[in-house]
Amino acid sequence: MSRVSLTSETNQKIEVYIGQLCHGMVGTSNEINEFRDEMTSNLLSSVEELVGQGETEEQAVRIAIDRFGELRSVKEELKQIYKIRHSFSVGILTMALTLLVLAVLSFGVFIGIWDEWLCDKYAKDAYHLVKKEIAVSTNETVSKNLDNKIAKWVKGHWGVNGVAVVAYDGAESKVQIPSKVMYAVDKDTEQYLMHWANLVPDDSTFTGISKKSTFFMWEYVNSYGHHPNSGDYDPKEYPFIVHIAMNYFNYTFFYSFGYCTLAGYWLMFALWASMNVYYDGRGKVHWIIIFAALNIVGYLFYLHDKKKSLSRQNLCGML
Repeated sequence: MSRVSLTSETNQKIEVYIGQLCHGMVGTSNEINEFRDEMTSNLLSSVEELVGQGETEEQAVRIAIDRFGELRSVKEELKQIYKIRHSFSVGILTMALTLLVLAVLSFGVFIGIWDEWLCDKYAKDAYHLVKKEIAVSTNETVSKNLDNKIAKWVKGHWGVNGVAVVAYDGAESKVQIPSKVMYAVDKDTEQYLMHWANLVPDDSTFTGISKKSTFFMWEYVNSYGHHPNSGDYDPKEYPFIVHIAMNYFNYTFFYSFGYCTLAGYWLMFALWASMNVYYDGRGKVHWIIIFAALNIVGYLFYLHDKKKSLSRQNLCGML
C-alpha cells in the first residue's frame, strides 16, 4: 500500500498526543525518545491505513487515538510498564554491586588486611613492645613490667587473645630475659600458646587447632623474633621470640565466599548490561558474549560504540 501524505495539522495532532503520553514518563532520555518514535510510527501507520480506507484525516486521527485507548489509562499502563522495567533493572544492578562489595570485603578486608597484613603487624608490634621494655628495664623489674604491659596491650587490641614471650636458653643479653612471659584471655588460649611455644611436654593429643576455632573464625598463633643461631641474626636484637594468639578469618570459608560472590556479581552485571542493550534496541548476541567475557570493560566498549553510532546518525541527519 502506497503511503498517504498527511497534512501538517494531522501530524501536529499526533505529535501532541504522543507528547502527552511521554510527559512524566520514567526512564532515560534514550528510552523515552525510542518510545516516542515507536508510538509515532504506529499511530501514523494506523492513520494512513484508515485514510486509505476512505476515512477523512480528522476521523482517521480520532479513530486511531481511540484504538490506543483513553489518554490517562494509556499513560498509567505505560508508566507501570516502565516503572517495573526500571525497578527490575535497578534491582539487578544493586544486587550485582552488593555482591561485588561482599567479594571485596572477603578478599580485601577479611583476608587481605586482617589475615595477611594486620596479624603480621600485631606480631611485630608485640615484639617491639617487649624489646623496648627490655631496653629500659633492669633485671629486677623486667618480668613484672612485661607482664603488666603485655596484658594491657592484649586487652587493647581486638582479635588478640594472648601473647607468649620465650627467651632462647643460653643466649647472651644485656638484660636477663625471663624464660617465659605470658598473658592470655582465658585458659584455652593459654594452653594453646604453651603447646605452640613448646612450653609443655610433648602431647600427642595436640592437633595445632585451637579449641576456640569456629566455622567463620579460628584462633591461630603467629610468631616473630630472632634466633641467635640464625644466619641473619643481628647482635643488636634480643634473642627471644614472641608468639601471639589471634582470631583469624577462616581462609577456606572466606575464599570460597569471595569467589562465589565475585562470580555472582559477574553474572548479574552481564545480565544488567544485556538488558540495557536490549532496551536500546541493539540486543545483538555478540554484545552478550562480550559482557560475559569482559564484564564492565565490555560495557564501556558498548557505550563507546553507542556514542559513535549516535554521532553518525546525527551527522547523517544534518546532511
